Amino acid sequence: MFKIFKITIISFILCFLLVPKTFCYQEVSSQYASERMDLISSSLDDVERRNSRKIDYTKKPMKGSYPQSVTQTPKNYDNDINRIRTANPFRDITPKEKTSHKNSTIEFGQENSLITYTEPNFMREKGHMHGIFGSITYRPTENKQPETLNEYFTEDSGVNVFKLDAKMSWGRVNYSSSQGTLDSLEDSMFELRGLIGYDFPAKETRFTPYMGLGLRYLKNDLRGTIVQPDLTEAKGYRRSSRYFYLPIGLDTTTMLQNDISLGFNFEYDFLINGKQKSHLEDIDSGFDTLTNGQGTGFGLKSSISFKKDFQNYLLFIEPFYRYWNIADSEISPVYYEEIEVGSGLEPKNNSTEYGFKIGLDF
Repeated sequence: MFKIFKITIISFILCFLLVPKTFCYQEVSSQYASERMDLISSSLDDVERRNSRKIDYTKKPMKGSYPQSVTQTPKNYDNDINRIRTANPFRDITPKEKTSHKNSTIEFGQENSLITYTEPNFMREKGHMHGIFGSITYRPTENKQPETLNEYFTEDSGVNVFKLDAKMSWGRVNYSSSQGTLDSLEDSMFELRGLIGYDFPAKETRFTPYMGLGLRYLKNDLRGTIVQPDLTEAKGYRRSSRYFYLPIGLDTTTMLQNDISLGFNFEYDFLINGKQKSHLEDIDSGFDTLTNGQGTGFGLKSSISFKKDFQNYLLFIEPFYRYWNIADSEISPVYYEEIEVGSGLEPKNNSTEYGFKIGLDF
């Protein structure tokens, strides 16, 4: 009897100790199984959304989705089984920032050149010029590289280059003609242009056709006394030329190694209107200034530039060639003390200029 009672007491104690632990284990196991099923279901939903392209794996998961993030490797990224076993199906990616283009650049420097002006069968001037130049270029948007020809003319691409440039140069030239010679005569030149352009990016090269309006002003001081071959004297006078012209050109820029770029420029200048003034009053105060209109002519420009990028600025050198060809001007009357005594014109002429520019681009 006592033995049966002892067995009963021991059984009761074991039940008291073991049964709650069993219930707890079953409760924890049930909760773990539920969370595991939720994780697997969520991962399978992600797989389905990925296959239907309704999910972007470059984005980070929402807060609370998973306790930690991992980086998928190319080896297991497309493996659905590995994705279910991984704590986070999303890749932790920080997109690389795209290098932004400069909206505006400022360029300035100095130039040196050799200029030759010729009036066939009349006279010739030749000398050295030096001066300064500057420009401001503004690009409000950056045209994307197109895949087809039609994409060049979509709303994503368009006129995006606005440029204002100017230069001033001066020097001394030597004059020679059948009448005689004069040395060290003063020459000065000023030029101002406004341009608009359109970028065509293509791999390593950017093409920029452009057009605009230009003003060129040249002043030539021929004052002096020339002793002619017959020993008679002839006096010179001041002259000035003013051209309004339409520049049409193409700029190219190609990126090379070591932060060096190579650029080419080709330009045709169409003369819209020109005016030549000859200050005959320098010969005799009784003369009036002779003014001749010029409406036929053209100019050509070409250059090649080498630029080195030093992060905060670019250093460049640019050899150039410039050419102008102007036809005979209109014939205008010559007045002496308000009386017409003859007529005069500015004969056809051409000028060539070789030189180089050196400067900085910010």
